[in-house]
Amino acid sequence: MVEKIFFDLIKQREDEIKSLRKKGRKVIGYLCSRFPVELAYALDLIPIRVFVTDSSYESLGTVFIWERMCPYAKLITGNFLAEDSFYSQNIDVLSGTVICQVVHRMLDVLSAYTKKPTLMLIYPLLRPPEKDQLELFTSEVQWLKKELEKLSQTHLTEQKLKEAIELYDKVRKELIDVYESYLEERLNITYKDFIKLVLLSQFLDPFEFLNFVKEVKKEAGSSSIKKGDNKVKILISGSIILPENEVILDLVEKCGGKIVADDTCSGLRSFYGIEVKEVSISAIAKAYLHAIPCGATQCLDLGKDERLNFLTDIIKKYDIHGVIYQTLRYCDPFSFKVNETQKFLQKVKSVAFLPIHMDVSSSEIQRLQTRIEAFIESISFKLGG
Repeated sequence: MVEKIFFDLIKQREDEIKSLRKKGRKVIGYLCSRFPVELAYALDLIPIRVFVTDSSYESLGTVFIWERMCPYAKLITGNFLAEDSFYSQNIDVLSGTVICQVVHRMLDVLSAYTKKPTLMLIYPLLRPPEKDQLELFTSEVQWLKKELEKLSQTHLTEQKLKEAIELYDKVRKELIDVYESYLEERLNITYKDFIKLVLLSQFLDPFEFLNFVKEVKKEAGSSSIKKGDNKVKILISGSIILPENEVILDLVEKCGGKIVADDTCSGLRSFYGIEVKEVSISAIAKAYLHAIPCGATQCLDLGKDERLNFLTDIIKKYDIHGVIYQTLRYCDPFSFKVNETQKFLQKVKSVAFLPIHMDVSSSEIQRLQTRIEAFIESISFKLGG
């Protein structure tokens, strides 16, 4: 049901943002789920995650981002450089957590050619984080606070920050509840619906999102649900899942699988485990730094790698049968982790593993369907299905 009205909600929010900007509100677009939205919201800014794009602008992005680089970066760059796009016209400041070097390059390009201010937040790459890394990231968040205060021409108050922290805590708890309800088959939604809800939580006003979730629960909870007890349980890992490449979610369901978890920055990893426990800058920094890390981070001791341990725990918890590791073509941070992830998971629990490299075009659907169908059939055969 979420899928049917997703783009209508996006369009309504875009119109709302245009209206709010006419009244003087400023919009900050962020690229990474490790951007502390509580700070922006507490300063009366409008934080929105940049993910919905017009693919027709990708060719413009390739002028500045090499063709053999991340398609997400090319899409975003093209959308900001196109003078008639929503992002170009309505985002006042762009922020990114510099984990991926291509994102760093993209922010440099957009700063130079759009003249929009860009705020690059340095995120420690070595895991697990030590005391000095927490100090570094806390200083970065403190710097971000000062920059956002300049943008909003407002001083951050403890009360406003407290309200923002509590509000986004409610948003994350609602997402967890929806996820668990989906797993327990109390809600008649698909995993694609869930991913879209996560994306909406980062684009809609938080209060509007919470009201929308109530409607989803009411409608999806009252309709008949098809039991999926005999389906092959799949976990999706790897690159970001965008509206442009979400076809992989459809194909898993179409081929007889049931997605029960993911490890992407557009799904569980974007909110799972983020809990701000105090009303302070240091508590915000700690919450975001100690959340499930991006695959672009590095851990010298794989036994202490939080991302791999999260995958292991969730595979065991839900008795997952197979992992589909999807990477956008030329997404180096995740492409380089394919073998490492596969070997680690097979040592811990023998689980089927399918690496898939894809772009954001629809021309690959048949190839993807053939591979996913064969993967799920082979698992089903081993399970005696």
